[in-house]
Amino acid sequence: QEFMGSHAHRQRYWARSMLGYGPFSLAKPNAAHRALARLEAHGIVQELVTQNVDGLHQRAGSRRVLDLHGRIDAVRCMDCDAVADRGWFQKLLESENERWRADVVELRADGDADLGAADYAAFNVPACLACGGLLKPDVVFFGGGVPPRITQGATDSFERAEAVLVVGSTVSTYSAFRLVDRAAKAGKPVALVNMGDTRLHKSGMPLELHADADCTDVLDDASRLLLADR
Repeated sequence: QEFMGSHAHRQRYWARSMLGYGPFSLAKPNAAHRALARLEAHGIVQELVTQNVDGLHQRAGSRRVLDLHGRIDAVRCMDCDAVADRGWFQKLLESENERWRADVVELRADGDADLGAADYAAFNVPACLACGGLLKPDVVFFGGGVPPRITQGATDSFERAEAVLVVGSTVSTYSAFRLVDRAAKAGKPVALVNMGDTRLHKSGMPLELHADADCTDVLDDASRLLLADR
């Protein structure tokens, strides 16, 4: 990976993240997150496996959440495996780069910031305070592998499931698709709420239900109907 193999790439990543993380961290759960949390609280949703890295399901109140691709609000040392809070690391980044300046061209949904033609050569990337090792956001980068313990946890979750509901995802990554595909091949009903086609359609997977609609509206309405008498 570029991040692991290039100090210049890490400078670029952390500089952009330093300026993008603040606004990103202020994001709040929407009606879909809250609907899933309500359904879990009433025993309708048993477990949630998410590709998102923003932690918004947990903030909405969901308890049984497996973060398939990690969490952006944590950093992990690639040498000693220590995990630290991203908020703490944000303060460290800012304190060690007080004089570094760049103009934000665009803030992106994943906490990244487009800094145009910024010069990253003088940007300081802090090392792990425990061992001096390399710190990385605790997420799976594109093309990276999901840790075996997470893969096993997700597989176990789908094995326990009686049915699968896919929400707001094209299921384009293999790490997510293989879970749904395995469930479908085991004869478990699969329903989908997503606008547009997905990898499930391209694979010819049979769907019990496909709502081609905004998942926020569908889940909010469905949760209220299902929980009306509870």
